[in-house]
Amino acid sequence: MKNLSPVKFAIAVVFILVTAVISFTYLGLPKTPGEVPAADTERARQPDIDAVREKKREALEQYGRLPITFEPNLGQTDESVEFLSRGRGYTLFLTGKGATLSLKHPETSRPAEAVLKIALEGANTGPEAKGIGDTGGRTNYITGNDPAAWRTNVPNYDQVRFDGVYEGVDVVYYGNNRELEYDFVVEPGADPSVISLRYSGIRSAKIDKGSGELLLETAVGEVRQKKPFVYQIADGSEREIASSYHLEESGNGEDALVSFRLAGYDRTKELVIDPILVYGSYLGGSEFDEARAVAVDSSGHA
Repeated sequence: MKNLSPVKFAIAVVFILVTAVISFTYLGLPKTPGEVPAADTERARQPDIDAVREKKREALEQYGRLPITFEPNLGQTDESVEFLSRGRGYTLFLTGKGATLSLKHPETSRPAEAVLKIALEGANTGPEAKGIGDTGGRTNYITGNDPAAWRTNVPNYDQVRFDGVYEGVDVVYYGNNRELEYDFVVEPGADPSVISLRYSGIRSAKIDKGSGELLLETAVGEVRQKKPFVYQIADGSEREIASSYHLEESGNGEDALVSFRLAGYDRTKELVIDPILVYGSYLGGSEFDEARAVAVDSSGHA
């Protein structure tokens, strides 16, 4: 083999180096030790992204199953409100005349908010309200520079009961971050036919013939009220009473009046009418929606 002149040798070395660089570039191989090609980086990151999304979905699911808590109104909202409950995407206000549910949808392509009111038609004025089951949790409202305007150490309750909303009828509110239950507790001998609910802030209302559910269309989507579960306690267990909703008014406008139709039952025993309002979690509409503030610990607290 002939010896190359210094000039030819230098040209050969440069040619080899340039060829190597071009090959590395087009083959997507590392240009420096330890560097990973972009495509490989994306593939490596995908399982991590999927894992984060799955953890977020699980966290939101757990949050939705947590029981809601109720605060007495100690000046943190309008004076007509007796109790309130707050969660991500909703605020619930309770008075002796019914409930108001403010819903916010996370998707900007839809209207931002809907206010659904459930009024107890013909209810008594000023029924006594009380919180049941102190959770031990406390809420503090520190706003502004005036301590006199602060509201601190506000207790939280599992349930709220209004006694005597109708003659011989109480109502108890409870639920979780997806559903609101409100039990009408009818004393022996009292008349359940006096109970009727006026829903306002809706676009339409109808009763689904297949499921028996009440479907309420709002600005942020559909809110369902499950078929009423009506029961009495007999021999230590629940005995279901056949029941259904009756749409007193068409519900094609902004409100609808709904009552309950019941089969025969023992009027010497207490009767419970248990409708469940399903409003969804409103925790996030798309997989990219953030939920930084939601976390559930091992004991099930948010």
